[in-house]
Amino acid sequence: MRELELAESKSMANRILTIASYRNHALPEFKSQAEDIVDLSQALTTLKNGGSYFNIRGGGTTLRFLLGRLSRLEGEFTIEVSARLSERPHEELFNFLSALGLSIHQQGNKYHLHSLGWSMDRDLATVNCSQSSQFASAILLNAFALPKPFSFRVQGLRSSLSYWEMTKNICRSANLRFTEQDGRVDVQAQCLVDSVPDCEPDLSSAFSLAAIAAIGNNPVCLRNLPKNSMQADVIFIKLLQQMGVE
Repeated sequence: MRELELAESKSMANRILTIASYRNHALPEFKSQAEDIVDLSQALTTLKNGGSYFNIRGGGTTLRFLLGRLSRLEGEFTIEVSARLSERPHEELFNFLSALGLSIHQQGNKYHLHSLGWSMDRDLATVNCSQSSQFASAILLNAFALPKPFSFRVQGLRSSLSYWEMTKNICRSANLRFTEQDGRVDVQAQCLVDSVPDCEPDLSSAFSLAAIAAIGNNPVCLRNLPKNSMQADVIFIKLLQQMGVE
């Protein structure tokens, strides 16, 4: 039987990297060479080293989480992206971050940012996630070490709910204290990151490999899969069992 060890989940790794950037420690390292993970890790390392120019190629998750991170700081920043990424929808996140004090000017494939840091003296704002739950995730992942309690509303979460749940679970495991009720999220002040969770193997890849193995009658052992996963893809184990796959 062939044994395979999978690389880390992109979705989890990007969330863990964002949170870890709020510690003084070095960022966690991952085996995965997925573009999203590599680019976000490099961007956050550049930020830790005092840099202000970031090239993140085509990663939508990378852009959204990095925008949230930069919006917490005072300064001038530039993010260069691919032509395709520059055409994808980000306006709802831009609008929310603008209300917090981030000015965003797009010039071709570059976003020029002027950030004042989050303004805590503001009315309750709403982030519309009808296009992507990543907009809400970008806010919550960057709500550590706030000087005052912070609240926002989330609306339009019609899809990708499992990724929003993943964000909340990872934030809680890193010591972010917050409540969510009827779309309102209330975050406590001064929540410092005491640790970051381990990153699980990518269960999307696991599902594909397991399905191929089952169809081809070619037994395979996938190592280190979590019993209780934050990834919605873990449902594939039950699905294959219901189909009679050992």
